[in-house]
Amino acid sequence: MRTMLITDGSFDLQKLEIACKAGIDAIQLREKETSTRTLLAFGHKLRQITWEYGTLLLVNEQIDIALAIKADGVHLPEKSLSPQVAKKFHLKTGMSVHSLESALLAQEEGADYVILSSTPLNDVAQRLKIPVYAVGEVTSEKIPGLLKEGAYGVAAISALLHTSDVATSVAAFKAHFTKSRVQGLLVILTSVELAKRVIDEGADAIQFRHKGCYTRENFHAAEQIAELCKKASIPFFINDRVDLALALNASGAHLGQTDLPLRDARKILGYHKLIGGTASSLEEALAAESCGADYLGFGHIFPTQSKQKDYPPIGLEAISKVKKQIQIPLIAIGGINEDNVQSVIRAGADGVAIISSAIKTKEIKKRLIDARS
Repeated sequence: MRTMLITDGSFDLQKLEIACKAGIDAIQLREKETSTRTLLAFGHKLRQITWEYGTLLLVNEQIDIALAIKADGVHLPEKSLSPQVAKKFHLKTGMSVHSLESALLAQEEGADYVILSSTPLNDVAQRLKIPVYAVGEVTSEKIPGLLKEGAYGVAAISALLHTSDVATSVAAFKAHFTKSRVQGLLVILTSVELAKRVIDEGADAIQFRHKGCYTRENFHAAEQIAELCKKASIPFFINDRVDLALALNASGAHLGQTDLPLRDARKILGYHKLIGGTASSLEEALAAESCGADYLGFGHIFPTQSKQKDYPPIGLEAISKVKKQIQIPLIAIGGINEDNVQSVIRAGADGVAIISSAIKTKEIKKRLIDARS
């Protein structure tokens, strides 16, 4: 969740649906000057729309309304209830704050995020481990500066709703966050020489995957590959080991089902690093997304010899099914090669992951691009 639209009391379902269709990550239902029954009726209609497009729905202050319409969470004003209360109902919980002290208290009491106004953003972002969203006359042009100050995301009313073209406004907001998306061709390897080759041949990201105990030699190889990726301006991930991802200042870490839980990994890496989660079913994919994964490694799609599996290939239909239910990028893995990569992309995958020993980088990258055109 990086972009949030806050409603303005206009009850304009048409504009809100346009925003959902355009890809807004979340809507906060904040209709202060209305009766509970009117809010409830409107909330039910909005919930149907957000379900259709996979948009998170948060209700301002009223936990009862959030529960009644089966919203994803609740957003609390600074002087409202403690986040601890909302957490009793297993709701995603945010809080508006206006000072560092309030932000720290919200975090201590269990808030999942805060929306900040009035206080220097950088001071709060540096001290908090939960996401900080900037609000207050936010426009698309201001977002790069807010991100540099430490904002994880942004929330707005006027810049998104009070415009003649809601879809274009939402797209302009989201464009600032697409650079952090993992997509295209991700190559899994351990060799520095292979890393040089696949980068030259068009790899979009590299994952360093070493099983077993790390030696100084392994770490040094990862260090060299991290530097190569930095020079090429492509993401570099460490498989399994969050500590090494942090030590190497990698773009992030990729974690499997038996690795460190995603929520614990986030506590270590913070919200400025990317975390990938592994899934082989819709249930696992939804769980990874809800726990904060930035992208999904999904498979195995086809039969593969590179890693022993205790379940059969899940196939192309699984990609299409899962992609309709999640908002984060889906990177397909397992038995993907130059002959089948186009079918994987056309099924809905945002990218593919390939083991280096089986890769024909140039050909796969070319066919991947052709499949998107």
